[in-house]
Amino acid sequence: MKTLLTIILFSVLFSSCNKSQKNTHTDSEIQLDSLQLKKKRIKIQSTTNQVPKILKDDSNFEALTKNIDTLNTVSFALMENTVTSINENIEELIETLPGAYKNRSVLSRLNEMYTYSKDVAYRITKQKKDTTAIGDKVSKIITSYNHLLTQIDETTFKLPEDFKKELEREKEIKKDTIAVEPLF
Repeated sequence: MKTLLTIILFSVLFSSCNKSQKNTHTDSEIQLDSLQLKKKRIKIQSTTNQVPKILKDDSNFEALTKNIDTLNTVSFALMENTVTSINENIEELIETLPGAYKNRSVLSRLNEMYTYSKDVAYRITKQKKDTTAIGDKVSKIITSYNHLLTQIDETTFKLPEDFKKELEREKEIKKDTIAVEPLF
């Protein structure tokens, strides 16, 4: 009877030790997995239709677009250089931005991106990294970039030359010749 009781006691202790070792192994795998990114974070808007040629040809804007695309797929371990480059691109882009695009909406989106990227750069240099917070801030940078593209598109559409062209096009459209009678 005593031997049976000792065997049961050892088997319970041995199984609990194995479970705790498995849990420790799983936790370390999760931590390592969180440092490696296997998919894109957020869908980035296409710049083909939204960005005018004057900005597409700007090397700072082109570099910012490439760095945002890289930031969307890079792991947390390699993110520091990309975020630093984004900060530099934004600073240079603000200086070289054409006058028509130096309005509050575009500059506020650039400032928002700059603030988030500075925050990510700070969080990456900390000894204890909170990957969830960093991932959230990176998502906000990419969302701000998408909003920047929208603001650029709206600013482009509001330019006086384009607005005049749109008005002239409306004059060319003839009124419909079919008369509509009221229903009541």
